[in-house]
Amino acid sequence: REPNILKYQLKQAISQKNKRKIAKLKAIIAKNKRMTEGDKDLIEAELAFDNGCFAHAKEHGMRALQNGAPAPEAMEILGRTLTKLRDFDGAIRCLKNVNFVSPLNVEHLCNIAECQLENGDQEDFEETIQKARDIDHNSKVVEIEAKSAIQNGHTETAKKLLTRLKSFKDILAYTNNRAVALIRTGEFESGINLYTQALESLPEGKVEVDALVHYNIGLAYARFNELELAIAELKKAEITKNAARRRKTLSLKKKIIDSISNGVPLVLKGSPPPGIEVEEKMMEEMDKLEKSIIKSREVTVADGCLHNIYTTKIGENEAAKLTENPINFTFRGKIKKDFRGIQAVS
Repeated sequence: REPNILKYQLKQAISQKNKRKIAKLKAIIAKNKRMTEGDKDLIEAELAFDNGCFAHAKEHGMRALQNGAPAPEAMEILGRTLTKLRDFDGAIRCLKNVNFVSPLNVEHLCNIAECQLENGDQEDFEETIQKARDIDHNSKVVEIEAKSAIQNGHTETAKKLLTRLKSFKDILAYTNNRAVALIRTGEFESGINLYTQALESLPEGKVEVDALVHYNIGLAYARFNELELAIAELKKAEITKNAARRRKTLSLKKKIIDSISNGVPLVLKGSPPPGIEVEEKMMEEMDKLEKSIIKSREVTVADGCLHNIYTTKIGENEAAKLTENPINFTFRGKIKKDFRGIQAVS
């Protein structure tokens, strides 16, 4: 029931997308008198962030600070959340506070570097990413370098960097978010150029990633009423073997063709702006799911875990007295069977 262990377990469950385990741990945390209000707010912020509810994550992150949660943890989740909400100045301020406490943490440095890249602070970006390289030139650093190379049009450099990565998921999300932001603020050509640079930077043979980028370009052209160009891009996106993406591609292409044939304006649903009201439904659905999971399996004593192992420097003679009598505990299931097998062998 140690709060730090519970928080660690919950972070692990979140990273593994293990909803059943998340629900169980939330139930334990809710009843744990040792968890402060700040700790609980911190957990809510992490869960909201993981579910894409960034306005909620920001609100709970602020509450966590006010309610005495560990400042570095609260600042970190706030920094990551503000990055998603595109408040890069605020994010940098939060993340620099975290970095002051943990100056050798490569992930914190990479988060700062990404904000600086988004803000166009190229000199600060180079300085920060060099600090990260000097500590550990790991995949996270390579990922940020690749984002920078794509953004600056250094496609050959980006291609070499991308071959060192197992997944392009974060690179594509970053490129798409930045391109959408540019297009929404009237910089349509810059947004399309960024997509094109991303395509040129991809290593050979990445068919699915290629198809995804072409779909995003097609959608951008469709929103800007460049319908013929949109169809051309969507045809390239049809090569995907992902059934859901193929359905989306064909559906969008059909809408565009119908719009051209009937001579009527193309109407596409816009993405709702981030906000508490939009996220309320998402959070409610998550709560319903968690309640149904908890109902199906109550939390028991067996859900505890080993927290501390104590060692001692007392002499062997003294220690022998403590271990003379056998440990008194009840065997269950496989443990009992294995123990008998060990006794038989010995």
